[in-house]
Amino acid sequence: MRPGGEIERSVGEHATESRQPCPKGLNRDRMPSLEEMITLAKEQGVRFVACTTSMALMGLSRDDFIDEVEEVAGAATYLGIASDAKVNLFI
Repeated sequence: MRPGGEIERSVGEHATESRQPCPKGLNRDRMPSLEEMITLAKEQGVRFVACTTSMALMGLSRDDFIDEVEEVAGAATYLGIASDAKVNLFI
């Protein structure tokens, strides 16, 4: 937040307003859809784990997630899973 209470805009908000063309080598028309990216991730062994604490705070249940979310886990369980992984993204 900026002085005076003005909320600072995120990088993502600025990026969506850009009128410049895509960087060379990046073609928006050739980007896979979210569904395609999820399928590709699963094919490469990615595991989708939902956080039970976040679910409780947001009022979500297991039924609110896509089928690719294999399990729900608390922080301790997630850390056990993550400790054996090569890459972790906690979103």
